Amino acid sequence: MHKEEPSITAKICALSRAHHSQYAEDKIFDDYLAFDLLGAQEYKAMKNLIIQILSSNSWQIPFFETWDSFLDELIAPIILTRIHYAEEELLAFAEANRKVQYVICGAGMDSFAFRNKNKNIKVFELDHPNTHKYKLNRIKELGWKIPENVQYVDIDFETHNLKEVLLKTGFQPGVKTFFTLLGVSYYLTADVLTDTFIKIAELSAKGSRLIFDYPEKRNNQKVPERFQILMDITESLGEKMTGGMVYDELRTELKKVNYHIKEHLTPGRIQERYLYNRGNRGRAFENVSFIMSEYGRK
Repeated sequence: MHKEEPSITAKICALSRAHHSQYAEDKIFDDYLAFDLLGAQEYKAMKNLIIQILSSNSWQIPFFETWDSFLDELIAPIILTRIHYAEEELLAFAEANRKVQYVICGAGMDSFAFRNKNKNIKVFELDHPNTHKYKLNRIKELGWKIPENVQYVDIDFETHNLKEVLLKTGFQPGVKTFFTLLGVSYYLTADVLTDTFIKIAELSAKGSRLIFDYPEKRNNQKVPERFQILMDITESLGEKMTGGMVYDELRTELKKVNYHIKEHLTPGRIQERYLYNRGNRGRAFENVSFIMSEYGRK
């Protein structure tokens, strides 16, 4: 992220959700507010940026012939499946518990706060101040009223203490909480991610949940071509990915802080659950998985 600028990757994610909502016939996830929240001007700017990226590189890959195929093959398989999974599990979690908190780490242009119909979910959106500034300006321009159960919290995950930041906002550690780290682990070192797990655990009531996606590191295996391209693009935009994670190591670090894995969605399971029968217009990334864990229970 460049100084004083909102996250470009957050905008590209919003573009992907908006494009899918408007044009896809068989929707993986329908974020029907994404276009409005991003704004027509930024939608066009991000589209032009993608076209520029495509035209300035020489990737010999057929599915990058158009910008929408670029979204379908390189962006949507991660963005749409992880938000579908997270919100599906969140709503089930909220239904099972009368009062819950939802902490979105790296919220970006997430629109759940305005799509949510369950007022017993207290929402905390955490992100960099630059991204929040842009988002809040868009909300003001749209004339949307921020729901009373929603709070925007500025944070830099590399330098700020997650626990200290949240406790200053009215967050209640005694209330069951659903934490999400979607699209965050890609940009964190292993040490910072482990520290984030520790801080989340210190804030968690028994039965709280944590969902995150991560790129898997495999010994002596080359990074899949699509993912390498994704890494190249985000680095060119000033948002460099730091590498991959190892499942067994993640499980160990989570267990140390009393979080226990309830579900591990591998690429094959993501494909089967969310991307079946979509052909080349929806292939799960070979090295991206999802984890859902629970605090205090095996």
